[in-house]
Amino acid sequence: RHQTLVALLGSVLLSTACGDDDDGGAAETGSTPGGTMTATGPNATETSSTSEDDVDDSGADSNPHPGDCDAPSADVVSETVSFATSDDKQIVGTVVHPREGTCLPAVLMIHQYMRDRWQWGGLPEQLAERGYWVLAIDLRGHGDSDEQDGYLPELLTDPDQAPLDAEAALQWLRQREEIDDRRIGMVGTSIGAYLAAVAFIQQWGVSPIVALSPLNQAIRGLARHDGDIVLHDLYCIATEHDSDGAQARSCEELVQAATGNVQVEIFDGTADHGIEILEARPELTAPIIDWMVQTL
Repeated sequence: RHQTLVALLGSVLLSTACGDDDDGGAAETGSTPGGTMTATGPNATETSSTSEDDVDDSGADSNPHPGDCDAPSADVVSETVSFATSDDKQIVGTVVHPREGTCLPAVLMIHQYMRDRWQWGGLPEQLAERGYWVLAIDLRGHGDSDEQDGYLPELLTDPDQAPLDAEAALQWLRQREEIDDRRIGMVGTSIGAYLAAVAFIQQWGVSPIVALSPLNQAIRGLARHDGDIVLHDLYCIATEHDSDGAQARSCEELVQAATGNVQVEIFDGTADHGIEILEARPELTAPIIDWMVQTL
């Protein structure tokens, strides 16, 4: 498959900023209207460009009133939480966070269909160690949360079910006094990626987004949204052969329209889907965390 380079807006790709080619080869670069376009390694396509107006490199120190905030402690704690959705479903999650600290950023993590909140391995703890509150939930019909209405596959298309779980989880995070409710991001795989985009479209106060294996048709259905999907601060990851390339095409369309700090990786020669991408490539965890810290 010919690798497609998509022009991105907003940020220098992390590997470019470090000047490294992880696969040992020379990077190919070319001029783009916004800056530099870079492709590194044989197994992924990645591009980026820089705009002074778009880049905010303040990261986790962007709080406008740092004197009113307490720095996060080095030690983190984990606890099980539950909350009700607007249609009275009980959603269960695990929250991992620094033991102390205020004005902290938060990340909501949503698993894919037929998985649960434990799919993430050590990623929540690693983000918490960087000063984040991290909430991983079980969608209805999964894990310890209440059953869904109707048949389980309807969860993938019904805008009156899973989106309500994401909305309730974001409300729970915003109500925590330790969290800066202007700094909440999402990480999702498959339906979790759809819901991250839905949350942005519905203006539930979410940005940035890490989306693994999104599908734009599903996003539009869950969001009741017929127009273009224009996200802000997006890291989109997919594989070449997943659903005959549907997720890869969705990523490419999303990053073409997105603004802010935008990055894409399309892995060639594989059909890995959602969390399978991370399970097969644990080295992706560090760039995802670094991108989130840079952007949120």
